Amino acid sequence: MRGWTKVVGLSVIAAAVATALAGMLWFSLYDYTFTAARTRVVYDDVERFESVIARLPSDERSWPIFLDEEYLARGTRGLRRYQARYGLTGELLANMVAVDRRGWRSCRLTNYVRAVEGDIRRGLAGFEALYPRALFPAVFFVVGRHRAGGMNEAAGIVVAAELYRDDLTNCNREATHTSSEIPCLVVHELVHFNQATRSPIDYFRPGDNLARAVKEGSADFLAELAVGCHINAEAHAWGRAREAELWQAFQKILDSRDGGDWFYVKPEGQRPQDLGYFVGYNIVRAFYERAADKERAVQQIMNIADYGAFLAESGYAGGN
Repeated sequence: MRGWTKVVGLSVIAAAVATALAGMLWFSLYDYTFTAARTRVVYDDVERFESVIARLPSDERSWPIFLDEEYLARGTRGLRRYQARYGLTGELLANMVAVDRRGWRSCRLTNYVRAVEGDIRRGLAGFEALYPRALFPAVFFVVGRHRAGGMNEAAGIVVAAELYRDDLTNCNREATHTSSEIPCLVVHELVHFNQATRSPIDYFRPGDNLARAVKEGSADFLAELAVGCHINAEAHAWGRAREAELWQAFQKILDSRDGGDWFYVKPEGQRPQDLGYFVGYNIVRAFYERAADKERAVQQIMNIADYGAFLAESGYAGGN
């Protein structure tokens, strides 16, 4: 009897493992693909948000719970990961909507994010041509709370639609980016996604400012090659005439892990945000232009292990 019990127990365990593996395989086949044309672009969260806003109760005090239950609790994997990373709650969304309820009710986010899908797919195909071994995760459009325009992780690429606008008259009065920038962002995040999945130890190892600049700059540079744009036009416009000066200043903090005002924050005065991206872009561009074999250069950019050696090989010297 014990023998049969053991056999049955092992069979149950084997079945459970097989089911889990099958589920993982299905999940992988559903959300990831090695072909740009088969990439899923998911609008479910944006469409549901618009539906929820149209049905908001008259009592504003009930909005946080309503948004929690009707929008966040029914979110896609992309929205759930965005919510977890940025602490998104129904209360925060309710506060955002309360500023201009009429505007949000008349807003048609879905229309103009869908309008750029053709350009998004052109960018995905462009990256596939540059890097044929690329893995393409799903692209999720969500509504956050003006926190971050995009992110990438295991769930895929997530784009916060409310940070983009199609013109100056729609509901996104706080939006600082136009919808035409979305394809640039998607490819930027796609580069990061593939760098992380290809060389996770090197990519996620805590790095200094040089590593941070090259990671971000490589995503901008390859996005520009793939789709003709990147996400830091303002930093480039301001920095191009000051390239040598910026490089001289950045060299002083290459080995530091304190990004100061070079990354992710808006400096005081006229200096634009994310000039560290601009510096990294220049290093990567110099490396690519110096390489005789461009295809191999892209492979190297996607798999950097030693950022100091990469800088030395690029020959970059501040544009001089």
